[in-house]
Amino acid sequence: MLDFLWNFIASVVEWLADLFVLRRVRSAKGKQSRPWQDDAKDLAVLDWWLLPLYATAATGAFLLLYLALDWPIWLSFALPAAVVAWRLVPRYLELFRR
Repeated sequence: MLDFLWNFIASVVEWLADLFVLRRVRSAKGKQSRPWQDDAKDLAVLDWWLLPLYATAATGAFLLLYLALDWPIWLSFALPAAVVAWRLVPRYLELFRR
C-alpha cells in the first residue's frame, strides 16, 4: 500500500514539474501568459488521457502484428511506436506554441 502511495505522489510531483517547465519555457520564449488552469487542463488531458489511450492501442497493435500476423518483433514494435510518435509529438509541441 505504501508503494502505491509513493508512486502516486511521484506521478503528481512529475506532473507539477512538467507544468512548471511548460510555463517557464513559454515565458522564456516571450509568449503571452495563459491562466495556469488552462495549461494544467491541457497537460492533464495529454498525460492522463491521450498517452494511456495511445499506449494501449500501440500495445494491441504490437500483439496483433507479432502474434497473429507473425511479423518480425522489431517491425511489430517500430510501426506502432512510429504512429504514436507521429500523433503525440505534434500535440506536445503545440502546448509550447500556445
